[in-house]
Amino acid sequence: ALRGFLDLLARGGPDGRANGILREAKLELNAADEVVDAFRTLVRSDGPHFAPVSGDEILACVRRECGARGLALLCDDGMKGSYRADPVLLARCVRNLLDNALEVSSPEGVSVSAEGPDPLRIRVTDGGAGLPDPPEQVFRPFYSTGRERGHMGIGLTVSRRIITAMGGGLTAENTGKGAVFTITLPLEGPC
Repeated sequence: ALRGFLDLLARGGPDGRANGILREAKLELNAADEVVDAFRTLVRSDGPHFAPVSGDEILACVRRECGARGLALLCDDGMKGSYRADPVLLARCVRNLLDNALEVSSPEGVSVSAEGPDPLRIRVTDGGAGLPDPPEQVFRPFYSTGRERGHMGIGLTVSRRIITAMGGGLTAENTGKGAVFTITLPLEGPC
């Protein structure tokens, strides 16, 4: 995204447009800084330090990621309880699943749901061609069906490792009309 913003700026244009592009670039850099900081925490020698996060905070995070892509979140209101998580890393995992779903399906073919509280489940369903058999191979490092789109095949691997470190799980299944990826987080305590 930053490369694209810089290319647009290099072409010149009205000041208002350039200012808007610079604002977007700054937001992207801030988001990248947050992710890098969260990854640093994850890989420190003493291991990750996840804190209790309320179900409502997690739903707000998922709603933000959906809203940024024009998608609605179907969920039970008020997810009570707390979960062992890192909101920045969880948002990165959800963002990865949403972006993957939108690459293989129109926005009308993507649905996102959340239910809980124990475990909390976040499901991203797409209307694409489905997953290879067995679907689990999409989590192998450097496995990618999107190499022609510049994918390296590490997004799902990293996402699964992050969710597993939080005490949860990330699974993939074929639906017959696409695929569904499910993040689960066990309830840690009352909120």
